[in-house]
Amino acid sequence: MDEKRPPNGRHPGIIPSVNKFGGLVIRHYRPDDEPYLMELERLSPRGEPRPFVHFRERFIDRAMLFKEPYLFIAEKDGRPVGVTSIAIKETQIGNEYLRLAYSFDTRVHPKYRRMGIANAMQEEKLNFLYSEGVHGLYADVISTNVASIRMLEKVG
Repeated sequence: MDEKRPPNGRHPGIIPSVNKFGGLVIRHYRPDDEPYLMELERLSPRGEPRPFVHFRERFIDRAMLFKEPYLFIAEKDGRPVGVTSIAIKETQIGNEYLRLAYSFDTRVHPKYRRMGIANAMQEEKLNFLYSEGVHGLYADVISTNVASIRMLEKVG
């Protein structure tokens, strides 16, 4: 077996389907998304009172630190307007082995916020994780990022 392939046989960054939510397409990452994703990164500082932005050459670089990453792209009118990332990890709690997912790097272009795009991406992530037999999802969110906290509270 190829050492760089995840146990499910798919290459990192690939999701199995394309779904549409009212003209919005949720699909997998492509390298030609990078200019749009880096624009989203610049337009999405996090934290108050001193917001920060991750400095990286490519948006996917953070995801590729993980063994099994997946990036979900929200596309409207042929252009990426949102992104969210997950990394699936094997862990052990007590004597029980579990598959958990870490959710990170969720961004929506300011012109498209409050339109349900982040929720649509979350729904697609959860459906995907369920199909992969993942037992739970967690995220690390800055306490002043109220929009992200509310979005995550909706999904439990």
